Amino acid sequence: MRNHRRAGLAALAAIFLLASLIGSAGAQEDDQRQRGTDQRATLSGAQLPPAGIVATGRPGNLKMFGATVDTATLQELVDQGYDVTPLDDSLEGIQVALVLSPGEQRVLQAKGLELTLQSAPKEREAQQAEVATQSIYGWNVYRSYDEPGGIEDQLLEIGSNPQYRGFVKLYDVGDTIEGRDIWAVRMTQGARGRPLGSRPAVLYQGTTHAREWISTEVSMR
Repeated sequence: MRNHRRAGLAALAAIFLLASLIGSAGAQEDDQRQRGTDQRATLSGAQLPPAGIVATGRPGNLKMFGATVDTATLQELVDQGYDVTPLDDSLEGIQVALVLSPGEQRVLQAKGLELTLQSAPKEREAQQAEVATQSIYGWNVYRSYDEPGGIEDQLLEIGSNPQYRGFVKLYDVGDTIEGRDIWAVRMTQGARGRPLGSRPAVLYQGTTHAREWISTEVSMR
């Protein structure tokens, strides 16, 4: 009986010792896992500080920038609270738009993120003026119908250009209420000699309404 009791006590002691060892090992594993998590969080924070910490300046000082990032950087920007919007995927990475304060811009550039300014009224106006000067048609700026180099002048130039005589013909199809000519351009092989309606046709119509000036540019192009 005593031998059975001693054997039982020995087995119970062994169970307690094994449980103690398992608990200690589990605690050490949890501690190591926690330290690894803390270390990753610290490294992440060192790479990209939260947006709220570096945001400086009035709302009017915010500017939009473009950048190309990888998936991990995009997720980190989102996690840190930056105003970031994915736009497109390319071979170089994910193209994003970022709305940043001056402080956020400086921090991200210091961390190696290449930023391209997307919206700056003064810079944009200067660029539009330069484009309008360099191009007779001013593709990046508004063109009126009547101005020199405007919509009507372009239509007349297309219709009279000898280079296009084999497949282009210009028609005056009426007048507007204000007396402007309404022009139509026919484009088909042998346009000047072939009767109207002799081939299947597609009609592109622009400037249906006075305020929809962009529809004119789309049709012209």
